[in-house]
Amino acid sequence: MMSATRAETLAEIDGRTFDVVVIGGGINGAGVARDAALRGLNVCLFEQGDFASGTSSKSTKIAHGGLRYLRNLEFGLVRESQVERLRLRRLLPHLVQPQSFCYPVYRDSPESYLKVRLGVAVYTLLGGPNAKSKGLRPSAVLRANPLLKQGGLVGAVRYWDDRMDDARICLETILSAELAGALCVNYAPVTAAWRSASGFFEVEFLSGDELGCVQARAIMNCTGPWADNILNELLRVPGRQLAPTKGVHIVVPRIAGDDALILDNRRDQRTFFAIPWDDVTLIGTTDTHFEGDPNDVGVQQEDIEYLIEAANFYLPLAELKTADVIHSFAGLRPLVSPDGNDVPEGRISRRARVLVKPEGVVTLIGGKYTTFRHMAEEATDALLEVLGEPRRRCTTSTAAYFRPMEPIEDPRVDPEMWSQLKSRYGPRAGAVLDLCLSETALQQPVLPGYDLRLGELVFALRHEKACTLDDLIYRRTRLAWHSNLTPLAIAQIQASLEPHLSQREPTID
Repeated sequence: MMSATRAETLAEIDGRTFDVVVIGGGINGAGVARDAALRGLNVCLFEQGDFASGTSSKSTKIAHGGLRYLRNLEFGLVRESQVERLRLRRLLPHLVQPQSFCYPVYRDSPESYLKVRLGVAVYTLLGGPNAKSKGLRPSAVLRANPLLKQGGLVGAVRYWDDRMDDARICLETILSAELAGALCVNYAPVTAAWRSASGFFEVEFLSGDELGCVQARAIMNCTGPWADNILNELLRVPGRQLAPTKGVHIVVPRIAGDDALILDNRRDQRTFFAIPWDDVTLIGTTDTHFEGDPNDVGVQQEDIEYLIEAANFYLPLAELKTADVIHSFAGLRPLVSPDGNDVPEGRISRRARVLVKPEGVVTLIGGKYTTFRHMAEEATDALLEVLGEPRRRCTTSTAAYFRPMEPIEDPRVDPEMWSQLKSRYGPRAGAVLDLCLSETALQQPVLPGYDLRLGELVFALRHEKACTLDDLIYRRTRLAWHSNLTPLAIAQIQASLEPHLSQREPTID
């Protein structure tokens, strides 16, 4: 399962002509590249950083219909999201898995128990015939989630959505797009684009210190929070399309409890989650208006304190402190600018919008992660019209990402190791296993108490387009979420990888 090196891919791209150049390697760009390639278009994608390094690795990591969107009466969006959630689970079951959610209600909650029960009933009704929810008495709530505040607890409603590994869904969508014929390059920002006398777009990109250029019949702008920058500065289209908001999450040691919790912050009534992941809990998110350069978004101390305060209100026995935060991250939601200027951040619609301007350029903005496949379908439909191509059927709702996995019958294979690899890589687990079995050292854990093996990092370098240590720690794996990842451990990981690097493989920065 060898893949072309970065240098070979860039040499193959430079000077070529494509039907479309996709700018942006987040989930929307990845989804469009896959859809367009499956419909027979010649596709090239450029990403300025690593795939999913922006918003697409900074989500709350749940595939969901959006229970809180019912407050805005967005029933169509919730139904669309529920349908797409189930499609995602079917297409990528190793990355999208069912998770129970518990919505506790207290006597002084902003919503009554009856209203929450009714809202969740509507939510599950929009989720299809197999969706379900149930009311819980206080005693049942506390048995399942013993650290929840007891005083004033009226009951709770439990329902089911899905957890997802957002960064790896984006990566596997990129890899599947390449299997369909697309060419996708990270760390290659587009620096200029213009119409030539031939009518084609000339698209200039930078890779390291080298400039390259390709031609394209059309451009697809899928840059998320950077979409206005691309339109204004690169394509010279005035105006503002986005009203971005910042979302911050923190990772803390595991809080006892079976469910993910959906809670309302008493300070501002914003919804946030506490979601169990292995031996940690993910808490988030904030939702605040953001002005400025999308490259400068970051986590401030007040963001962490806001989430700690909100969590401790409902989980006082957890006694969380800022020192307990293992990891934190911030991302921008590329929300469509509302017509009015006084719309609260939490009330801005998560609907997507497809723009066609200037001529030959399609821009996809807004939306939510769960619906990326459907958004890509609509954007690719618009792209075909721009290209003057006949309508071609979209197959992404059913087309497998990779070939089905063959069963492994090898006496050398530890069943537990095989099970772990399947849970992370799905149909590609056999290729990871082959690499791990090629050397004894590659089977060793990279951190004490963590089942991630050195061979998986080497696989990411060779076959998953990882170029830096950050790519490995933050996106190809969730190493950053582990308290054992000390500066010394990072140095040891880097030293362990050195023997496996060559001129045909990426360099670790």
